[in-house]
Amino acid sequence: MNPSPAAPPTAGAITVAQTLALLDGPFVELAVRVAEGQYAFWLGSGISRDVVDDLKEVVKKVLRYLREHTDFGTVGCPFAEALAKALAIAKLSELEKSHFDAQAKFEDWDAALVGTLQDRLLGQYSRLLDIRVRGKAPDFLVLSELGQVSL
Repeated sequence: MNPSPAAPPTAGAITVAQTLALLDGPFVELAVRVAEGQYAFWLGSGISRDVVDDLKEVVKKVLRYLREHTDFGTVGCPFAEALAKALAIAKLSELEKSHFDAQAKFEDWDAALVGTLQDRLLGQYSRLLDIRVRGKAPDFLVLSELGQVSL
C-alpha cells in the first residue's frame, strides 16, 4: 500500500525558502507579473479600517461610479457595458430585475436593492474590480475612481 503524499505546507507554516521555491517554480508567472507591476498585493488585516473604506463601501462606489458615467442614450456606451457586467455578476433574480431601474439616478436606486447588490458583489469584489471599461486601462476602476476616493 502506497502512503498518501504529504500535504503541502499551509500559509502559516511555510518557510521563506519554500515560498521562494514556489515563486521560482509553479507560480513563476505570478512573480513575474508582480515584478512588472501588473499585480499588487491586497493585505486585509484590518489595520487601515479607520482610513480606507471597507469592501462593501468600495462595491457601492464602483456601482455609483459606473451608473454616473453611463449614457444610456449612446449605443455601445462602455460604462453601460461595464455596469451590465457588474449587475450580471450580482445575479439578480427576475423579480429583483423587475423592480430595478438601472437607468434611474444612483441616488434613486432602491436602498434595499443596493444593499443586496453590495452583499452579492462583496464575495465577488475581485471580479467586480476586474471589469474592463472599453477604451480604458485594464485596471481603470481601481486606478482612477477608487484612487480618487481615498483608497
